Amino acid sequence: MTVNTPDQVEIVMTPMAVEETKPTFLQKARTWTLAHKRAVAAIGAVAVIGSVLAVITTNTSLSSVFGASTGANGAGICYDSTENPNDLERHFGIIKQKYASVRTYQVTYGGKNMIDVAANAGLSIAVGVWISGGDWSSELQAAIDGTKRHPNSVKAIYIGNEELHKGWGAGAVIDAINKGKSAIRAAGLNTPVGTVQIDGDFLRNTAVADACDTIGVNIYPYFSGPESIKDPMGDLKARWSAITSKWGGKARITESGWPTGGGDYNGHVSSYDNAKSYYNNFNSWASSNGGDITYYFMFKDVPNKGGYEQNFGVADNQGNWKFDSAPSNPTSAPTQAPTPAPTQAPTQAPTQAPTQAPTQAPTQAPTQAPTPAPTEKPTDKPTDKPTDKPTDAPTQKPTDKPTDTPTPVPTTETTKPTTSTPEPTTNTPEPTTNTPELTTSTPESTTVSPDFNNSTASNSTDSNSTSSFSSGSFNSSEEMTTVSNSNLGNPVTNDGTTTGSSGTKTGTTGTTSTTNNNGKTETLNENNANTGAADQSGSGKSTISYVLGGMALVGVCAVAVLVAHNRRKNQMLDEEKDIFMTNRDDSMAVLQTRKSAIASYCPIILRMKRKCDSMAPTTPTLVLTAEEQKLFTFLLDVDQQKATGLTLRVAGGWVRDKLLGRESDDIDIALDKMTGAAFAELVNSYEAQHGHATHSVGIIKANPEQSKHLETATMQLGNGWIDFVNLRAETYADDEAHRIPSMEFGTPLQDAQRRDFTINSLFYNINTGMVEDYTEKGFQDLADGIVRTPLEPRVTFLDDPLRILRAIRFASRFEFKLEESLCSTLHLQEVKEALLKKVSRERVGKEFSGMLTGSSAHPDRALSLLLEYGLMDCIFTPPAGILLNGKAASLPSDVWNQSIACALAMHKLLVNHDASRVETSSMDEVALNRFKLEILAAALLPLAPYTVLQKKKSIAIPYAIIKDSLKLRAKDAEDVGNVILKSADRFKTVKLDRVAVGLLLREVGNLWPICINIAFVSETTLEGAPIAASSTKYNALRAFIHESKLDNVWELKPILNGKELIAALELPPGPAVRVMQERAIEYQLAHPDASREDCLAYLKLNK
Repeated sequence: MTVNTPDQVEIVMTPMAVEETKPTFLQKARTWTLAHKRAVAAIGAVAVIGSVLAVITTNTSLSSVFGASTGANGAGICYDSTENPNDLERHFGIIKQKYASVRTYQVTYGGKNMIDVAANAGLSIAVGVWISGGDWSSELQAAIDGTKRHPNSVKAIYIGNEELHKGWGAGAVIDAINKGKSAIRAAGLNTPVGTVQIDGDFLRNTAVADACDTIGVNIYPYFSGPESIKDPMGDLKARWSAITSKWGGKARITESGWPTGGGDYNGHVSSYDNAKSYYNNFNSWASSNGGDITYYFMFKDVPNKGGYEQNFGVADNQGNWKFDSAPSNPTSAPTQAPTPAPTQAPTQAPTQAPTQAPTQAPTQAPTQAPTPAPTEKPTDKPTDKPTDKPTDAPTQKPTDKPTDTPTPVPTTETTKPTTSTPEPTTNTPEPTTNTPELTTSTPESTTVSPDFNNSTASNSTDSNSTSSFSSGSFNSSEEMTTVSNSNLGNPVTNDGTTTGSSGTKTGTTGTTSTTNNNGKTETLNENNANTGAADQSGSGKSTISYVLGGMALVGVCAVAVLVAHNRRKNQMLDEEKDIFMTNRDDSMAVLQTRKSAIASYCPIILRMKRKCDSMAPTTPTLVLTAEEQKLFTFLLDVDQQKATGLTLRVAGGWVRDKLLGRESDDIDIALDKMTGAAFAELVNSYEAQHGHATHSVGIIKANPEQSKHLETATMQLGNGWIDFVNLRAETYADDEAHRIPSMEFGTPLQDAQRRDFTINSLFYNINTGMVEDYTEKGFQDLADGIVRTPLEPRVTFLDDPLRILRAIRFASRFEFKLEESLCSTLHLQEVKEALLKKVSRERVGKEFSGMLTGSSAHPDRALSLLLEYGLMDCIFTPPAGILLNGKAASLPSDVWNQSIACALAMHKLLVNHDASRVETSSMDEVALNRFKLEILAAALLPLAPYTVLQKKKSIAIPYAIIKDSLKLRAKDAEDVGNVILKSADRFKTVKLDRVAVGLLLREVGNLWPICINIAFVSETTLEGAPIAASSTKYNALRAFIHESKLDNVWELKPILNGKELIAALELPPGPAVRVMQERAIEYQLAHPDASREDCLAYLKLNK
């Protein structure tokens, strides 16, 4: 069998090699010998621990030994001010019971300084300064004052919380940090100053972290992708490692948590069991990781929030700790009554075992059985492996804390299942610490075929099933919940019984029976394990009874260890055989996710693992929206019923944006052995065959001379337009000067190498649900924030010179760095000439407009990069025959420096001195175009005095550039070239007179605000006028316009029409009437309250 890899390396395995992978009896015997040695060691360790614990229980209640975790040593908790400020002291007193520190999101609440309240309660504090509500000077001063009073209590001062996620630019956040740090240092304080952001935002904006003394990092596996469902702690550790590898000890975790209810997110189940499991595991790990002190989110439930957002508390709304004991359940078996917490009455002991087992044995056993999540529904079989297809989960958290990390998720190491037999009162954890699996909501099938006529979707696709985009609704299949038994991986039935071939645990009140592999039954009298309560009341049980009870419990654990180990061994041996019998895609997927565990059993797979390390890496499936899932399932239906045997891939920007946590509707489908036009016809044939409306197909022809190499078919499916193209490979003629390629069908690797940048060369394989990186650089460059070409930059740019401008746009949009060799290539005159000669001006204009107003645009950075690499001539290409005052002239050598300086000044003015970013995605079309015109007009301001003669008419250079070099709308050229720039100088000198200002506004219409801004930029940037004086001057002009009610003066009509003027003034028809109408307007501007008669009398006197 041959396993084909993306980098074209073949691993050939003969039938003999396959046969050799089957385990022999001797191999099994050796494995069992090792298993017994491990089991004996485990029994000895657990026996000693059990005996010691039994002795301890002579004088200590079981609840104190096996109680819930109280947090890591020195751990902290988050506190959000949402209720009565009079409760602050009481809440902080409760927090002090379990935690050493508190993190807040603001300094003052209800007139109280939280630093004072924390210090008085004996807590240290990481205090947040809230900066999202406008002026935050008073917040900052309160932080300084409180820190001066309690310098030893303040761990850090954090300026803001998740502003990058809220849409702030990196520059704005850095400015806020520097402002806070300057004020704090000026007050003589050395307290560390930083900010709190989501981990992915720090990694995408490293300058923010670099500006801090300390950084607070928020990491939530609950809001991560599907890969974190099986191993949330693995997800946490991998993401924390990415942070510490860059910033080391200056980082600490400031938020992480799991809700106890309120609905699921992206397959992550919010339940008491899962929340407690994550809480205990997080605290255990954080005791030596996560920074000098970690903060868990959060102290108590917040009822005024919705869904799971209100259930992140480790205490309920009344401040009662949730995880000291499980919630009361009247059907539970009787157990020892827990010791009441200071703020909580004792919980009534349940009378019966819970109807649903937790997904794993907790790190420390609770004193009573936990109540199952009411929304969970067990299925008939456990889910042992992650699914290959995503469920229709939301792609964004509808609140403040989504975590979208751009870094590829690392392959998690398969851990040995925790093996323990839970008792109604106590659980003895296995000595080995393992990260538990949480309860997950898993669909019955990983492939969902949409059914547009029924409320649920079919779990399989047959020849009669149909799907169409003619329907206006989409219903996903009903999901079933699988609850994993942590002991043996067997399902849990509705009556609370765990079934499986290895043993049975029945929820009786008196005994626990476990059947081992030899059919022998061991019974543990649970009353012996519950005698701690009697001892507490003085019944006088001897120490030896606890030793014997502990040893009996150890015996049960030992059996569970042996059973679990045997099951796991057999499972691994089966997998090592099955892996060679699957197809290439399945083999790669299994190897990538389980290679470490399987390799330990099979030397051949170990060699494949090493080879796999050099193959194209893949990540687990992306999180799809319902519309995306519907589209991809539909396309697979077309492929299956037409029997094309295609592999369908989404290529380019959609994959990149998905990995960056951004939504995208730009879906390009790449086909491996069919043209886009041919597949589009198959789509229509499929629709017609099933009685659905067909779709019009647009064909965008290839135009190699304009560097448009690939024919594209486009059609509307659902709510968006989809492009279909084939994977391409290009060959060139010997004439290097022309480089016009001939197109051929290519492999995914060849196609990826022909794309513009590695971050755009990623594929989402619809057939397998995996992301593919054939260049082996896409994931890493996306994580590192680097724009790099797959091939040598000169080759890539000459292939399509527009990529020069695309590199600038992506670097500015994502705040990425340009790779070093790419930067050098941008300076080559050869590639600049190719951009001027080979690319249509329409494409250049569209790309430049995207730099100004595209999604998450950073016009300031884009313009600066264009200037740095000498590309302004390639965009603002001036026409020949330039004139100045009617005489031949040339543009000044520093004209582009002046141009960019004016554009940056305008950008800063528009975003209220936050020069890093303007969020244009929230603007409507009118506001978006106005913003573009202002930046464009400012950039062309230094060229305003120059003209060119076209068709015997004098044309302003800015007009010619917009119309001919950028091919933008003729109205844009008219507005900028003939109105804004020509009128700006008049706004510099206009007097604050109602007539003068009114007449000027009537000339420029609704463009007057842009004209004032251009006048301000011209004065302060080109003429060197003081900014303060110019600001005062133009603010006064704006105020005068508003106070004089001239905002819409261009809509003012003459109080007397033409016929009335002709009759009253005895005027002949013609220009004289127009002159009198203008005089009437002047009179109306001077006398806004005058009547028709007053105006007529004035005109008669001034005829």
